[in-house]
Formats: sequence, C-alpha cells, structure tokens
Amino acid sequence: MPPDIGLSAGRVFLFHVTPDDRGRRASYLTKNMKDDALNWFEIYVSDLEKAKAFYGEILKAELTSVPDCTMAIFPSNQELGVGGSLTQASDNCRPGPGGTMIYLNAEGDLDGVLERIAAAGGKIVRERMAIPPHGFIGIFSDPDGNVVGLHSMS
Repeated sequence: MPPDIGLSAGRVFLFHVTPDDRGRRASYLTKNMKDDALNWFEIYVSDLEKAKAFYGEILKAELTSVPDCTMAIFPSNQELGVGGSLTQASDNCRPGPGGTMIYLNAEGDLDGVLERIAAAGGKIVRERMAIPPHGFIGIFSDPDGNVVGLHSMS
C-alpha cells in the first residue's frame, strides 16, 4: 500500500495506514493543528485578478474567488492543513516588501515554480537553497512586491 502524506504548517507526516486506521490518523493530525502557530494567511495585492492569475500560473493551481468578497482562496484541506488567500489591499493593509514572510507549499515542484516566476511577472529573490534537514526553500517577489517563500522537502 502506498504511504499517505499529511501536511501541517510546513511539517510533512509520512505514514502507512490500513483502511480501518485512516480515521484515527486523520483525527490525530486535526487535533494537533491547534498547536501550530499558523492557521491562515493573507497576501495583500493591488489587483486581485492579476495576482490570482500570477499565483495560479506559478503554482499550477486554481484559486477560488469568494463571492461578494475581495479574496481568492488558495487550494487547501482546511481539516488537515493551513489555508490562505490573496486579499485586495485597502488603506490599512498594503502589499509590498518588508512584511511578514510566508512559505507556500511547492512540494515536488520547487524548481518548476521557480522557473515560472519570471515569465508570470515576478522576480527571484533567492534561488533554491537547501535547509537540511528541513528540505529546500526559494524566495520570490510577486508583481505587487510581496516577498514570498516556497518550501519543498524534495
């Protein structure tokens, strides 16, 4: 049986489960999410549709627009992991460098994501870098100037 993978705020849990064990393991991960420091993030952007296209292109993921709200939600499993969104900037919250650093999950495709950034309108701040034993990171700036990290164990 192939292993199941659980993700939690940058930690990867790899385990083999039997069908009757799956519910117990999922409950364990959900319960421990309450101990994590991060449970949601927002990246402030000046043009929501442009930012949605940029992040969708580099991550090869579909962000979900929220009706009657100025947010686009990143794909995530809210039961087992951290979620977040792109959020239209306001007078109180603006995009740009020097803010909070978040790391998006690029598991298994860190090099591919880094390769797509320039063509999508962003800039590489730090190429792939090993952070043993915690995998690899890369850092980029998006078209609004937000500096965002990428993380992958491989």
